[in-house]
Amino acid sequence: MRKKLFKILTIVILLLQIVLAFSAFAAQTPLNQSEQDLKPETNHRLRWAPEFKLSLIQPLQIGTEAYWAPSLRFFGDLGYVKFPIPNKQTTVDLFNVQAGARWFPFASWLFFYGSFGYRNFNISTDVSSFKVEDETIASSGTINLPAFYFAPGMGMIFELSESLSIGFDLGLQLPLISSGTLSFNDAATGENSNNSDQLKVNSGNAMGRISGLILPELTLCRLSWRLK
Repeated sequence: MRKKLFKILTIVILLLQIVLAFSAFAAQTPLNQSEQDLKPETNHRLRWAPEFKLSLIQPLQIGTEAYWAPSLRFFGDLGYVKFPIPNKQTTVDLFNVQAGARWFPFASWLFFYGSFGYRNFNISTDVSSFKVEDETIASSGTINLPAFYFAPGMGMIFELSESLSIGFDLGLQLPLISSGTLSFNDAATGENSNNSDQLKVNSGNAMGRISGLILPELTLCRLSWRLK
């Protein structure tokens, strides 16, 4: 546990060093026109902006961003993708939901963010071709890897017009609570590997370690449209 906390603190410190390196440039960047349009008397009037994200880990996400003030925006995103791998007779499900805030300390293109989220990776595959002494031991196998996480990071947003903006960001998903299961099922007999307590515990411990891995959070492109 201490080693894991030490790794997390080390990563956070490295992120802060990167932030300080960018801050000198960001402080000199003037306000863009859309930021200037947010006058002081309307700073706390919510303005909504639907957004679409193309990212690593969770390929497609949709969400919304709420403009609370020129330096603070709240956001929420939801993504779900299910795709088959025909040759491997495998299906992969990816689900992710998160909510957080973006802070623009220099009123420029640079921002820092923090969010809490939940992710779940589910993989189902046909294992009937695997045999022991010419006997099929199971017809299907399933891996389930859920985790609640906290994600700090930083990014950039550029205004393409008064309403349209494009953004990129990079962060880390630091698991707070994670677990996992690995099970094999025999459709012919109805037997399941989780019927054995020992197998269930052993596989759960192994999958839990995989589910608790720190993952990168990379947004390759985020498009948002601010509503009037």
